[in-house]
Amino acid sequence: YWSSSLVLAKVLERRGGGGSLAGLRVCELGAGLGVAGIAAWMMGCEEVVLTEKEEMVVELLRINAALAYADSGSEAVRGWDGSEEECPLKVQVFAYDDDTAMLPGPFDLVLCADLVYMSVQEDTVVSLSRACATLVSNDGEVLVAHAKRGDGDDKNRLFTERMQAEGLTFQEIAVPLPECPSGTQDEIQIRSWRRAKA
Repeated sequence: YWSSSLVLAKVLERRGGGGSLAGLRVCELGAGLGVAGIAAWMMGCEEVVLTEKEEMVVELLRINAALAYADSGSEAVRGWDGSEEECPLKVQVFAYDDDTAMLPGPFDLVLCADLVYMSVQEDTVVSLSRACATLVSNDGEVLVAHAKRGDGDDKNRLFTERMQAEGLTFQEIAVPLPECPSGTQDEIQIRSWRRAKA
């Protein structure tokens, strides 16, 4: 996992405490182990779709989703396969340049943790921004967390430009200092993206 996912999970936990996440439909792009998406579901989101482009990672996501669901105390879990019939956390193979119609969007909340960094190709950054803008509902939000490593500044600038070109604007979210993993307070940036108001 990356520190950004843990910090994003803490932001969701803080929001979910007041019930503001209840009933939302969520998609986590490039979920990795699904930390942020699973946290969103645990905070009351109705439906969560976790995506990854690699089948091997998707299998790990299915296991994590099934384990999280089993830990919730549900009696409906009969196995560890994470199938849709047994687990409200959906897991799907999805690359940013895939057709977004593959996913059951639009979503109230799209989550991205540490997806833009130096070694990411520019076309991937463009595809990611397009996927975010396409998958989020008109009044929804895209939450993006990333580590400020200095090596990905050009890619983060490109992501910002592309999101703005897609009609989204952002606000910085203060990182929850007391809740951050040790040593990450100054390293994580979180932005809330929404459609620009006319």
